Amino acid sequence: MKKKVIVLSAALLIGTVAFSQKKEIKLAEKSLKSQSFDRAIESLKEAKALIDQTGEDKYLGKYYLLQGKAYLGKGENVKAGEFFSKLLAFEKETNSKKYTSEASKLVKDLVLKFDDQARTKYNEARQTQNAKDYTEAATNFYQVYRLQPQDTAYLDNAALSLFFAKDYKGAIDKYQELLDTGYTGIKTTYKAKSKVNGSVLHFDSKKAMDAQVRLGVAENPEVSVEPSRRSGIIRTMSNAYIALKDYDKALVLIKKQREEEPKNYDLLLTEANVHYALGDKKMFKELQEKAIELDPQNSTLYYNVGVVTLDQGDSEGAIKYFEKAAEIDPDYAEAYNNIGVAILSEEKAIVDEMNKNLDNFDKYDALQAKQLDLYKKALPAFEKAFAIKPNPEVGQVLYGIYGQLEMYDKQKEIKAKIDTMQVQ
Repeated sequence: MKKKVIVLSAALLIGTVAFSQKKEIKLAEKSLKSQSFDRAIESLKEAKALIDQTGEDKYLGKYYLLQGKAYLGKGENVKAGEFFSKLLAFEKETNSKKYTSEASKLVKDLVLKFDDQARTKYNEARQTQNAKDYTEAATNFYQVYRLQPQDTAYLDNAALSLFFAKDYKGAIDKYQELLDTGYTGIKTTYKAKSKVNGSVLHFDSKKAMDAQVRLGVAENPEVSVEPSRRSGIIRTMSNAYIALKDYDKALVLIKKQREEEPKNYDLLLTEANVHYALGDKKMFKELQEKAIELDPQNSTLYYNVGVVTLDQGDSEGAIKYFEKAAEIDPDYAEAYNNIGVAILSEEKAIVDEMNKNLDNFDKYDALQAKQLDLYKKALPAFEKAFAIKPNPEVGQVLYGIYGQLEMYDKQKEIKAKIDTMQVQ
Protein backbone atom coordinates (compact mmCIF):
# COMPACT_ATOMS: atom_id res chain seq x y z
CA MET A 1 0.00 0.00 0.00
CA LYS A 2 2.88 2.31 0.87
CA LYS A 3 4.47 1.71 -2.56
CA LYS A 4 1.29 2.78 -4.35
CA VAL A 5 1.20 6.04 -2.39
CA ILE A 6 4.78 6.84 -3.46
CA VAL A 7 3.94 6.25 -7.14
CA LEU A 8 0.89 8.44 -6.83
CA SER A 9 2.98 11.20 -5.20
CA ALA A 10 5.52 11.05 -8.06
CA ALA A 11 2.75 11.33 -10.61
CA LEU A 12 1.36 14.35 -8.79
CA LEU A 13 4.85 15.92 -8.74
CA ILE A 14 5.32 15.43 -12.52
CA GLY A 15 1.89 16.89 -13.14
CA THR A 16 2.72 19.89 -10.97
CA VAL A 17 6.03 20.50 -12.82
CA ALA A 18 4.32 20.21 -16.20
CA PHE A 19 1.68 22.71 -15.07
CA SER A 20 4.47 25.07 -13.92
CA GLN A 21 6.21 24.76 -17.33
CA LYS A 22 3.00 25.74 -19.08
CA LYS A 23 2.44 28.59 -16.64
CA GLU A 24 5.93 30.07 -17.24
CA ILE A 25 5.48 29.74 -21.02
CA LYS A 26 2.15 31.60 -20.77
CA LEU A 27 3.73 34.32 -18.64
CA ALA A 28 6.48 34.71 -21.26
CA GLU A 29 3.91 35.06 -24.04
CA LYS A 30 2.09 37.79 -22.09
CA SER A 31 5.36 39.61 -21.45
CA LEU A 32 6.23 39.48 -25.17
CA LYS A 33 2.85 40.98 -26.09
CA SER A 34 3.52 43.86 -23.67
CA GLN A 35 7.11 44.11 -25.01
CA SER A 36 8.53 43.29 -21.57
CA PHE A 37 11.36 41.32 -23.14
CA ASP A 38 13.57 40.94 -20.05
CA ARG A 39 10.61 39.63 -18.05
CA ALA A 40 9.82 37.17 -20.86
CA ILE A 41 13.41 35.93 -20.83
CA GLU A 42 13.32 35.35 -17.08
CA SER A 43 10.04 33.41 -17.34
CA LEU A 44 11.49 31.30 -20.11
CA LYS A 45 14.61 30.54 -18.04
CA GLU A 46 12.29 29.22 -15.32
CA ALA A 47 10.45 27.15 -17.93
CA LYS A 48 13.72 25.72 -19.26
CA ALA A 49 14.80 24.69 -15.75
CA LEU A 50 11.52 22.83 -15.33
CA ILE A 51 11.90 21.21 -18.78
CA ASP A 52 15.38 20.01 -17.80
CA GLN A 53 13.98 18.70 -14.53
CA THR A 54 11.38 16.47 -16.20
CA GLY A 55 13.42 15.55 -19.26
CA GLU A 56 10.30 16.08 -21.39
CA ASP A 57 10.55 18.24 -24.49
CA LYS A 58 6.85 18.98 -25.03
CA TYR A 59 7.41 22.73 -24.63
CA LEU A 60 11.03 22.87 -25.85
CA GLY A 61 10.18 24.02 -29.37
CA LYS A 62 7.99 26.84 -28.10
CA TYR A 63 10.66 27.78 -25.55
CA TYR A 64 13.25 28.23 -28.36
CA LEU A 65 10.79 30.24 -30.45
CA LEU A 66 9.81 32.60 -27.63
CA GLN A 67 13.42 33.10 -26.48
CA GLY A 68 14.35 33.99 -30.04
CA LYS A 69 11.51 36.49 -30.24
CA ALA A 70 12.42 38.00 -26.86
CA TYR A 71 16.04 38.60 -27.83
CA LEU A 72 14.91 39.85 -31.22
CA GLY A 73 12.69 42.36 -29.43
CA LYS A 74 15.71 43.51 -27.41
CA GLY A 75 17.71 43.99 -30.58
CA GLU A 76 20.12 41.19 -29.68
CA ASN A 77 20.03 39.62 -33.11
CA VAL A 78 22.92 37.21 -32.55
CA LYS A 79 21.26 35.55 -29.56
CA ALA A 80 17.91 35.57 -31.34
CA GLY A 81 19.49 33.78 -34.28
CA GLU A 82 21.02 31.16 -31.98
CA PHE A 83 17.62 30.26 -30.51
CA PHE A 84 15.89 30.17 -33.90
CA SER A 85 18.66 27.88 -35.17
CA LYS A 86 18.19 25.60 -32.15
CA LEU A 87 14.46 25.48 -32.85
CA LEU A 88 14.93 24.52 -36.50
CA ALA A 89 17.47 21.84 -35.56
CA PHE A 90 15.19 20.51 -32.81
CA GLU A 91 12.15 20.23 -35.06
CA LYS A 92 14.20 18.62 -37.80
CA GLU A 93 15.51 16.06 -35.31
CA THR A 94 12.03 15.33 -33.89
CA ASN A 95 10.28 15.36 -37.30
CA SER A 96 8.06 18.21 -36.13
CA LYS A 97 7.18 21.32 -38.10
CA LYS A 98 4.99 23.06 -35.56
CA TYR A 99 7.02 26.28 -35.42
CA THR A 100 9.38 25.77 -38.38
CA SER A 101 7.44 27.99 -40.79
CA GLU A 102 7.27 30.93 -38.37
CA ALA A 103 10.91 30.55 -37.33
CA SER A 104 12.04 30.27 -40.95
CA LYS A 105 10.48 33.63 -41.79
CA LEU A 106 12.17 35.25 -38.80
CA VAL A 107 15.47 33.63 -39.75
CA LYS A 108 15.13 34.92 -43.32
CA ASP A 109 14.72 38.48 -42.02
CA LEU A 110 17.73 38.05 -39.75
CA VAL A 111 19.82 36.69 -42.60
CA LEU A 112 19.07 39.78 -44.66
CA LYS A 113 20.08 42.01 -41.73
CA PHE A 114 23.31 40.14 -40.99
CA ASP A 115 24.18 39.96 -44.69
CA ASP A 116 23.67 43.70 -45.14
CA GLN A 117 25.69 44.53 -42.01
CA ALA A 118 28.46 42.14 -43.05
CA ARG A 119 28.84 43.64 -46.51
CA THR A 120 28.62 47.20 -45.20
CA LYS A 121 31.30 46.59 -42.57
CA TYR A 122 33.52 44.70 -45.00
CA ASN A 123 33.38 47.53 -47.55
CA GLU A 124 34.14 50.04 -44.78
CA ALA A 125 37.07 47.91 -43.67
CA ARG A 126 38.46 47.82 -47.22
CA GLN A 127 38.58 51.62 -47.09
CA THR A 128 39.73 52.10 -43.49
CA GLN A 129 41.82 48.92 -43.06
CA ASN A 130 40.44 49.01 -39.51
CA ALA A 131 40.70 45.65 -37.70
CA LYS A 132 37.50 46.37 -35.73
CA ASP A 133 35.50 46.80 -38.96
CA TYR A 134 36.86 43.52 -40.33
CA THR A 135 36.01 41.76 -37.07
CA GLU A 136 32.44 43.08 -37.13
CA ALA A 137 32.11 41.95 -40.74
CA ALA A 138 33.35 38.50 -39.73
CA THR A 139 30.81 38.28 -36.89
CA ASN A 140 27.94 39.08 -39.23
CA PHE A 141 29.15 36.74 -42.00
CA TYR A 142 29.40 33.98 -39.42
CA GLN A 143 25.86 34.62 -38.17
CA VAL A 144 24.51 34.17 -41.69
CA TYR A 145 26.34 30.85 -41.85
CA ARG A 146 24.98 29.76 -38.46
CA LEU A 147 21.44 30.55 -39.61
CA GLN A 148 21.95 28.97 -43.03
CA PRO A 149 24.66 26.29 -42.65
CA GLN A 150 24.28 25.33 -46.30
CA ASP A 151 25.74 28.72 -47.27
CA THR A 152 29.34 27.79 -46.46
CA ALA A 153 30.66 30.71 -48.52
CA TYR A 154 29.69 32.95 -45.59
CA LEU A 155 31.97 30.94 -43.30
CA ASP A 156 34.72 31.42 -45.87
CA ASN A 157 34.06 35.18 -45.83
CA ALA A 158 34.10 35.23 -42.02
CA ALA A 159 37.48 33.48 -41.92
CA LEU A 160 39.00 35.82 -44.52
CA SER A 161 37.69 38.89 -42.66
CA LEU A 162 39.34 37.66 -39.45
CA PHE A 163 42.60 37.14 -41.35
CA PHE A 164 42.47 40.75 -42.58
CA ALA A 165 41.71 41.82 -38.99
CA LYS A 166 44.98 40.04 -38.05
CA ASP A 167 43.03 37.73 -35.76
CA TYR A 168 45.06 34.84 -37.10
CA LYS A 169 43.97 32.25 -34.54
CA GLY A 170 40.32 33.12 -35.17
CA ALA A 171 40.87 32.87 -38.92
CA ILE A 172 42.53 29.45 -38.59
CA ASP A 173 39.66 28.15 -36.42
CA LYS A 174 37.03 29.33 -38.90
CA TYR A 175 38.94 27.93 -41.88
CA GLN A 176 39.30 24.58 -40.12
CA GLU A 177 35.56 24.58 -39.43
CA LEU A 178 35.04 25.29 -43.11
CA LEU A 179 37.33 22.46 -44.24
CA ASP A 180 35.58 20.09 -41.82
CA THR A 181 32.34 20.66 -43.75
CA GLY A 182 34.01 19.32 -46.89
CA TYR A 183 33.83 22.74 -48.53
CA THR A 184 35.72 23.15 -51.81
CA GLY A 185 34.18 26.30 -53.25
CA ILE A 186 33.60 24.56 -56.58
CA LYS A 187 30.41 26.02 -58.01
CA THR A 188 28.65 25.59 -61.34
CA THR A 189 26.62 28.52 -62.62
CA TYR A 190 24.08 28.56 -65.42
CA LYS A 191 23.15 31.72 -67.27
CA ALA A 192 21.69 32.87 -70.55
CA LYS A 193 20.65 36.09 -72.24
CA SER A 194 17.01 37.14 -72.13
CA LYS A 195 15.40 37.51 -75.56
CA VAL A 196 12.89 39.94 -74.06
CA ASN A 197 15.19 42.67 -72.73
CA GLY A 198 18.75 41.36 -73.18
CA SER A 199 19.38 40.98 -69.42
CA VAL A 200 21.39 38.10 -67.95
CA LEU A 201 19.20 35.32 -66.56
CA HIS A 202 20.53 32.94 -63.88
CA PHE A 203 19.24 29.39 -63.40
CA ASP A 204 19.46 26.79 -60.65
CA SER A 205 20.23 23.96 -63.08
CA LYS A 206 21.20 23.21 -66.66
CA LYS A 207 17.81 21.59 -67.15
CA ALA A 208 16.00 24.81 -66.20
CA MET A 209 18.27 26.87 -68.45
CA ASP A 210 17.87 24.54 -71.43
CA ALA A 211 14.07 24.60 -71.00
CA GLN A 212 14.01 28.41 -71.29
CA VAL A 213 16.24 28.27 -74.36
CA ARG A 214 13.91 25.70 -76.01
CA LEU A 215 10.90 27.89 -75.26
CA GLY A 216 12.61 30.81 -76.97
CA VAL A 217 12.71 32.91 -73.83
CA ALA A 218 16.52 32.88 -73.57
CA GLU A 219 19.57 32.49 -75.82
CA ASN A 220 23.36 32.10 -75.62
CA PRO A 221 23.36 29.66 -72.69
CA GLU A 222 26.58 29.45 -70.66
CA VAL A 223 27.80 26.93 -68.09
CA SER A 224 30.79 28.00 -65.98
CA VAL A 225 32.56 26.19 -63.16
CA GLU A 226 34.41 28.10 -60.45
CA PRO A 227 37.60 26.25 -59.42
CA SER A 228 38.25 24.78 -56.00
CA ARG A 229 39.02 27.22 -53.19
CA ARG A 230 40.79 24.60 -51.10
CA SER A 231 44.35 25.48 -52.09
CA GLY A 232 43.64 29.18 -51.47
CA ILE A 233 42.26 28.37 -48.03
CA ILE A 234 45.33 26.28 -47.19
CA ARG A 235 47.62 29.11 -48.31
CA THR A 236 45.80 31.66 -46.16
CA MET A 237 45.86 29.31 -43.17
CA SER A 238 49.59 28.78 -43.70
CA ASN A 239 50.17 32.53 -43.84
CA ALA A 240 48.20 32.86 -40.59
CA TYR A 241 50.46 30.26 -38.96
CA ILE A 242 53.51 32.14 -40.29
CA ALA A 243 52.16 35.37 -38.75
CA LEU A 244 51.84 33.49 -35.44
CA LYS A 245 55.41 32.16 -35.93
CA ASP A 246 54.04 28.63 -35.83
CA TYR A 247 56.15 27.60 -38.81
CA ASP A 248 56.00 23.85 -38.26
CA LYS A 249 52.19 23.77 -38.53
CA ALA A 250 52.35 25.98 -41.60
CA LEU A 251 54.82 23.63 -43.25
CA VAL A 252 52.83 20.48 -42.44
CA LEU A 253 49.66 22.06 -43.83
CA ILE A 254 51.19 23.33 -47.07
CA LYS A 255 53.23 20.18 -47.77
CA LYS A 256 50.15 18.00 -47.41
CA GLN A 257 48.24 20.12 -49.92
CA ARG A 258 51.20 20.17 -52.31
CA GLU A 259 51.12 16.38 -52.40
CA GLU A 260 47.69 16.74 -54.02
CA GLU A 261 48.72 19.66 -56.24
CA PRO A 262 52.48 19.37 -56.90
CA LYS A 263 52.37 21.90 -59.76
CA ASN A 264 50.31 24.52 -57.94
CA TYR A 265 52.42 27.65 -58.33
CA ASP A 266 50.91 29.59 -55.40
CA LEU A 267 51.27 26.67 -53.00
CA LEU A 268 54.89 26.27 -54.04
CA LEU A 269 55.63 29.94 -53.29
CA THR A 270 53.87 29.70 -49.94
CA GLU A 271 56.02 26.73 -48.95
CA ALA A 272 59.08 28.67 -50.08
CA ASN A 273 58.08 31.54 -47.78
CA VAL A 274 57.71 29.15 -44.84
CA HIS A 275 61.24 27.83 -45.40
CA TYR A 276 62.51 31.41 -45.64
CA ALA A 277 60.82 32.24 -42.32
CA LEU A 278 62.50 29.16 -40.83
CA GLY A 279 65.86 30.42 -42.07
CA ASP A 280 66.24 27.58 -44.59
CA LYS A 281 67.42 29.74 -47.49
CA LYS A 282 68.72 26.75 -49.42
CA MET A 283 65.25 25.20 -49.66
CA PHE A 284 63.75 28.64 -50.32
CA LYS A 285 66.07 29.01 -53.31
CA GLU A 286 65.27 25.52 -54.61
CA LEU A 287 61.53 26.15 -54.47
CA GLN A 288 61.90 29.58 -56.10
CA GLU A 289 63.83 27.94 -58.94
CA LYS A 290 61.00 25.41 -59.34
CA ALA A 291 58.60 28.33 -59.46
CA ILE A 292 60.70 29.87 -62.26
CA GLU A 293 60.21 26.68 -64.26
CA LEU A 294 56.44 27.12 -63.91
CA ASP A 295 56.53 30.89 -64.57
CA PRO A 296 59.72 31.75 -66.48
CA GLN A 297 58.66 35.37 -67.14
CA ASN A 298 58.21 36.34 -63.51
CA SER A 299 60.86 38.95 -62.72
CA THR A 300 60.24 38.81 -58.95
CA LEU A 301 61.20 35.14 -58.80
CA TYR A 302 64.57 35.83 -60.44
CA TYR A 303 65.10 38.75 -58.07
CA ASN A 304 64.32 36.60 -55.00
CA VAL A 305 66.71 33.86 -56.10
CA GLY A 306 69.32 36.53 -56.77
CA VAL A 307 69.00 37.87 -53.22
CA VAL A 308 69.48 34.41 -51.69
CA THR A 309 72.34 33.60 -54.09
CA LEU A 310 74.10 36.82 -53.11
CA ASP A 311 73.50 36.02 -49.43
CA GLN A 312 75.24 32.68 -50.04
CA GLY A 313 78.32 34.52 -51.31
CA ASP A 314 77.88 33.84 -55.03
CA SER A 315 77.98 37.38 -56.43
CA GLU A 316 78.40 36.31 -60.06
CA GLY A 317 75.43 33.95 -59.88
CA ALA A 318 73.37 36.62 -58.15
CA ILE A 319 74.17 39.18 -60.87
CA LYS A 320 72.86 36.79 -63.53
CA TYR A 321 69.53 36.47 -61.71
CA PHE A 322 69.25 40.24 -61.18
CA GLU A 323 70.08 40.87 -64.84
CA LYS A 324 67.37 38.40 -65.89
CA ALA A 325 64.86 40.17 -63.62
CA ALA A 326 65.79 43.52 -65.22
CA GLU A 327 65.60 42.00 -68.70
CA ILE A 328 62.01 40.88 -68.07
CA ASP A 329 61.09 44.14 -66.31
CA PRO A 330 63.27 47.03 -67.54
CA ASP A 331 61.80 49.29 -64.82
CA TYR A 332 62.84 47.01 -61.96
CA ALA A 333 64.90 49.55 -59.99
CA GLU A 334 65.66 47.13 -57.15
CA ALA A 335 67.17 44.63 -59.60
CA TYR A 336 69.56 47.27 -60.98
CA ASN A 337 70.45 48.41 -57.46
CA ASN A 338 71.28 44.84 -56.44
CA ILE A 339 73.44 44.34 -59.50
CA GLY A 340 75.53 47.22 -58.17
CA VAL A 341 75.45 45.79 -54.64
CA ALA A 342 76.56 42.37 -55.92
CA ILE A 343 79.48 43.93 -57.81
CA LEU A 344 80.60 45.91 -54.77
CA SER A 345 80.32 42.83 -52.54
CA GLU A 346 83.83 41.96 -53.77
CA GLU A 347 85.19 45.22 -52.36
CA LYS A 348 85.62 43.93 -48.79
CA ALA A 349 88.21 41.34 -49.81
CA ILE A 350 90.13 44.01 -51.70
CA VAL A 351 90.04 46.44 -48.76
CA ASP A 352 91.23 43.69 -46.41
CA GLU A 353 94.21 43.06 -48.69
CA MET A 354 94.93 46.78 -48.92
CA ASN A 355 95.04 47.00 -45.12
CA LYS A 356 97.56 44.14 -45.06
CA ASN A 357 99.81 45.88 -47.60
CA LEU A 358 99.99 49.45 -46.31
CA ASP A 359 103.79 49.33 -46.57
CA ASN A 360 103.86 47.58 -49.95
CA PHE A 361 103.10 50.59 -52.15
CA ASP A 362 103.09 48.77 -55.49
CA LYS A 363 100.70 46.10 -54.32
CA TYR A 364 98.56 48.65 -52.51
CA ASP A 365 98.30 50.79 -55.66
CA ALA A 366 97.37 47.73 -57.74
CA LEU A 367 94.65 46.80 -55.25
CA GLN A 368 93.34 50.37 -55.19
CA ALA A 369 93.13 50.37 -58.99
CA LYS A 370 91.15 47.14 -58.74
CA GLN A 371 88.83 48.82 -56.23
CA LEU A 372 88.25 51.75 -58.58
CA ASP A 373 87.48 49.32 -61.39
CA LEU A 374 84.73 47.84 -59.20
CA TYR A 375 83.25 51.31 -58.70
CA LYS A 376 83.32 51.94 -62.45
CA LYS A 377 81.68 48.58 -63.10
CA ALA A 378 78.93 49.11 -60.49
CA LEU A 379 78.22 52.76 -61.38
CA PRO A 380 75.88 52.21 -64.39
CA ALA A 381 73.65 49.87 -62.38
CA PHE A 382 73.23 52.37 -59.51
CA GLU A 383 72.65 55.21 -61.98
CA LYS A 384 69.94 53.17 -63.72
CA ALA A 385 68.29 52.33 -60.39
CA PHE A 386 68.28 56.00 -59.36
CA ALA A 387 66.91 57.13 -62.73
CA ILE A 388 63.98 54.70 -62.46
CA LYS A 389 63.21 55.28 -58.78
CA PRO A 390 65.11 58.19 -57.21
CA ASN A 391 65.69 57.76 -53.48
CA PRO A 392 68.22 59.13 -50.96
CA GLU A 393 69.79 55.73 -50.18
CA VAL A 394 70.84 55.02 -53.75
CA GLY A 395 71.75 58.70 -54.11
CA GLN A 396 74.18 58.43 -51.19
CA VAL A 397 75.83 55.40 -52.80
CA LEU A 398 76.24 57.35 -56.04
CA TYR A 399 77.61 60.33 -54.12
CA GLY A 400 80.30 58.11 -52.62
CA ILE A 401 81.22 56.44 -55.90
CA TYR A 402 81.43 59.78 -57.76
CA GLY A 403 83.79 61.01 -55.04
CA GLN A 404 86.02 57.92 -55.30
CA LEU A 405 86.15 58.29 -59.08
CA GLU A 406 86.81 62.06 -58.79
CA MET A 407 83.67 62.82 -60.77
CA TYR A 408 83.03 65.98 -58.76
CA ASP A 409 80.51 67.59 -61.10
CA LYS A 410 78.38 64.48 -60.92
CA GLN A 411 78.87 64.38 -57.16
CA LYS A 412 77.65 67.97 -56.85
CA GLU A 413 74.65 67.20 -59.06
CA ILE A 414 73.56 64.13 -57.06
CA LYS A 415 74.07 66.05 -53.79
CA ALA A 416 71.57 68.67 -54.95
CA LYS A 417 69.04 65.96 -55.80
CA ILE A 418 69.49 64.27 -52.42
CA ASP A 419 69.06 67.59 -50.59
CA THR A 420 65.83 68.25 -52.50
CA MET A 421 64.45 64.83 -51.49
CA GLN A 422 65.32 65.38 -47.83
CA VAL A 423 63.66 68.81 -47.80
CA GLN A 424 60.46 67.30 -49.21
